[in-house]
Amino acid sequence: MPRILYYLNLQVLYDSRFLRFQVLIMNSYEQGKKARRIASVVYLLIMTIIMGGTYLSQQQKEAADKTMQDSTDH
Repeated sequence: MPRILYYLNLQVLYDSRFLRFQVLIMNSYEQGKKARRIASVVYLLIMTIIMGGTYLSQQQKEAADKTMQDSTDH
């Protein structure tokens, strides 16, 4: 095989391996991106539950305090 064809053959082989490597990196990147999105949604849900629970607890406490004041005023 002439040297130039041998070189081109190696170059094509190298490029195809490089492309496969790039595809693996992109798949890995896409999976990581998906995992980050899922984690951020779970985080937002947990924070919403915590903040909502805190708000409801505060509202109940204020309502109980107001009821207690109304009952002591009469």
